[in-house]
Amino acid sequence: MTKTASQLALMTLLFGGCAAEPSKPPSDQTAAPQTAAMGPSSQATQMQPEMSAPSMMSVGTARPTQPTQPTQPATGPAAGSGAAPSTQVMPMNGAMMAAAGSGAMMAAAGSGAQAAGSGADMKPTEDKPKTGDRVAGCDEDPLTVLRGFAPMDEDLNKDYEKYLTGELGTLTCATEGTGTPRMIMQTIFVPPGATYDGKGETLTAEAAAMHCDTSDGEQAEHQQPYFVLGKGAQLKNVTIAYPGCEGVHMLGDNVLDNIKWQDAGEDAASVRSYFPGGKITIKNSEGHKAADKMFQFNAPCDVHIENFQGSDMGKLVRQNGGKEFELHVDLNKVNVSEVISAVVQSDSPKCYVRYHDLTYKFKGSGDNKADRVFKDVPPANVTEY
Repeated sequence: MTKTASQLALMTLLFGGCAAEPSKPPSDQTAAPQTAAMGPSSQATQMQPEMSAPSMMSVGTARPTQPTQPTQPATGPAAGSGAAPSTQVMPMNGAMMAAAGSGAMMAAAGSGAQAAGSGADMKPTEDKPKTGDRVAGCDEDPLTVLRGFAPMDEDLNKDYEKYLTGELGTLTCATEGTGTPRMIMQTIFVPPGATYDGKGETLTAEAAAMHCDTSDGEQAEHQQPYFVLGKGAQLKNVTIAYPGCEGVHMLGDNVLDNIKWQDAGEDAASVRSYFPGGKITIKNSEGHKAADKMFQFNAPCDVHIENFQGSDMGKLVRQNGGKEFELHVDLNKVNVSEVISAVVQSDSPKCYVRYHDLTYKFKGSGDNKADRVFKDVPPANVTEY
């Protein structure tokens, strides 16, 4: 085949600096072995610096080997060989091998860039947050977040700060449980507006670490709660085992769904006097062994308890004694037994109770003590629907 001017120029460029230019094989002759093309040993030594480095050869290019005598001339470039597109197979000297290696590297780099570009279009898999991880809503220190809800009243503000720094201790911020039984040594903080899903887990407090009272009645003060729910936070699918300690503290506008207290201890759930308060919903839940009260409300709240089962308790709902803030309680499909004192107890003239499908049974001998179902609540404030 007749060589074009560009081919001749390329060959002159490649072979012009060699000590002895290899003879050009006739068009009907196949390429000689590569060792012959390199010339004498002195020429091989002279050409050695032009050989491609091993690192170049390792990037997408096979190391060149001694060619065998082909029966027919090649009809096109072999993949990755760097041979010119011709019916002839020209012998490769060091410069050509280096050029081939460089070309392979450029091709490999191009391929890698293309792969990276296509990968950028793929959506990354998002890891689910685990308990204790820095998850969405937990980017700030929990105490800093809680201080944002400090009351304006000076006395309540002081009490609230003592609660944050003295009673709670270190908080673990989380929005997801493990679904399996485990022991905790710190109160779990659920950020405002977030939902903690325990996935059916059972939590047990380490009594010493969380200052839990394990004596009969479990009424000691300054026990730590299992959970502190920020304003608007929700808690679901959790069982709280013995010791119950302080149960769940709710700042306000919270929902408890599918929560089971095996041994309520001091309180199953409560709203402190220095919390904002608001709407509280407790549904699809059950609580047992509350020596004093199951749910305590010391700030204005609108409480809805529905689909609740309970047993062995002093009171189901208690409003802070001697206070006249407004409290609304709605009981719907509630069944409690072994009640010691009252279903709802309040001496506030602003306590209002609505109930539907309420069943109760008091503990001990005698009748069901109907006059103590809503103890000290003004009769005019009680409505059945």
